[in-house]
Amino acid sequence: TITQFWLSYINALIKLDQMDKAKNIYDQGIKNNIQGEEFLKLKFNFSAKKSTDKNSQTTLILNQAIALRDSGELKTAIKLLTDRLSKFTKNAEFLSLLAHCYIIDDDTEQASEYLKKAKEVDPNLSSVGWNTARLFLKKKNIASALAVASNTNNRVPVSSK
Repeated sequence: TITQFWLSYINALIKLDQMDKAKNIYDQGIKNNIQGEEFLKLKFNFSAKKSTDKNSQTTLILNQAIALRDSGELKTAIKLLTDRLSKFTKNAEFLSLLAHCYIIDDDTEQASEYLKKAKEVDPNLSSVGWNTARLFLKKKNIASALAVASNTNNRVPVSSK
């Protein structure tokens, strides 16, 4: 009946890449009326792991991290993204979203580090530009923020704005 027990057990199985067993334990938890936001969010892990298409996996992970960020669960979003970076080491979107989470969390040092890595992977990714502008704003460098935002805005196709 203790949700944290179920969460710890299932997360350990996921980290060991024992997804079938983790899914079975999750299903048992549902049958035993285990609830809670964190427990119910585990379903995203199963969806991401079941997908054989790497793009689908990254999209699911990004969507989950964005939902966590938007609901104010920055630490959980950061943990999800950093855990997944071990598998998707060169994913500029993960790196950029991590930077955004750190900007919101007022950790400009970590934000700068992840933005630098994202720029190395894909310097033209629009979220890298927007987050660079956000970081400049956080550092009270308005002129640089405006220049980067303007440059990013000019690069982004009209349908994406």
